[in-house]
Amino acid sequence: MASVNNDRPNILIRNIPCIMTMDPLLGNISGGDIYIENGQIKSVGKTSNTQNYPTSATIIDGSKMIVLPGLVDTHWHMWTALLRSLASRHGIGYFKVKALYGTYFTAEDMYHGTMLACTEAISSGITTVHNWCHNIQNVEYALSSIKALKELNVRGRFSYGVSAPNPQQPLDLKAITKLHTNWSRDYSNDGLLALGIAWRGLHPDFDLGKKELEFGRKLGIPISYHANDPGDITQLASENMLGVDLQIIHAVPATDAEVKQLGKSNSPVCIAPFTELRLGYGIAPIPQMLDAKLTMGLSIDSTALTGNTDMFAVMKVFYNLTNALNKKEFSITAQRVLEIATIEGARSLGMSDTIGSLTVGKRADLIMIDLDDINLGFLTEPANLIVEAAQRANVDTVIVDGRILKSQGKLTSINKEQVIQGARRASQNVIQRVQHHLQQQ
Repeated sequence: MASVNNDRPNILIRNIPCIMTMDPLLGNISGGDIYIENGQIKSVGKTSNTQNYPTSATIIDGSKMIVLPGLVDTHWHMWTALLRSLASRHGIGYFKVKALYGTYFTAEDMYHGTMLACTEAISSGITTVHNWCHNIQNVEYALSSIKALKELNVRGRFSYGVSAPNPQQPLDLKAITKLHTNWSRDYSNDGLLALGIAWRGLHPDFDLGKKELEFGRKLGIPISYHANDPGDITQLASENMLGVDLQIIHAVPATDAEVKQLGKSNSPVCIAPFTELRLGYGIAPIPQMLDAKLTMGLSIDSTALTGNTDMFAVMKVFYNLTNALNKKEFSITAQRVLEIATIEGARSLGMSDTIGSLTVGKRADLIMIDLDDINLGFLTEPANLIVEAAQRANVDTVIVDGRILKSQGKLTSINKEQVIQGARRASQNVIQRVQHHLQQQ
């Protein structure tokens, strides 16, 4: 188990040159303070020498920082962190690797893969994750993954799916029902985690897919679906299955008519530009989605494909792809991209009442970007600087629900060496099992 500090001190961040609140009523604040009490944002505003803050508060010097909400990932197969670089073998590829190696994962391997992914997420400034778990061979695989999310005190959604070696198997509705019943008491980690369903869709078994969707909706569990094939969205619309509770992932082949259907139904969409490019899927119709005012979020997807968890790079490629598709340099602003990576991503997961902006009353999920790093150096246009120049190495401080998980560039509550050792051992064990299997053929 990684060593995690559960302390949630009162925190005062002082003299911040730029607070990017992502709150349309507040905008950016130059020269401000943020006060956090018991995990909740109590004050955001201009620095005042007469402001009375509790003397017991932990003081953080923000004088060389940009402060903004924590980044929100909206779709991530976290267990595949143990498959980093394996999917690049020519002629084999991600899906074959996922199915083959996933078969030889144990529940303990699921824990270590999730621990590795979450640790990298926190270090990179991602404070909310959507763990789209599609290697659940039995309920222990799910429980091990949830255990890792809880131990690291990350915020997120855990979406319960099927298994990598047998994706056509029915969802374990009995297990999901039990999790749902006991979620608040046993698994939510004081409200940090939510339960979702990683849905197969309507192929190849329409009746089974419909049953699973209706099951999730009856219990009020949000649902998420990979819309990778032409006509997927049209079929969902024709069956009246779209809706705000059904997140649509990728949607690369979506037509103009399908984008309009998504807008009419308020279904949120999730874009994973690096993996969509890497796999040769193509490019999602981002300009049409933006024009239709769809609720959007960004995705790491799988570090077996992306290589790392740099959401700053994801923002930058999304920004540039949008301009390229429109053949227009200024078709989207950096501020809009940051909104998609924070408040809008939170909205797509149904969490925007709680997180996504630095608003009084919301939970304190935020990151601090060090302007003293050589690739930044000084403050010019904040949004442009974050999207075009910032990298995950610039993340100085990470706070989730008022807990300081990274400070002065170092993880404070996680034993990084222990996480790496556990992941290394698990990866080696999985590879050995796969090699043994191949030798027996």
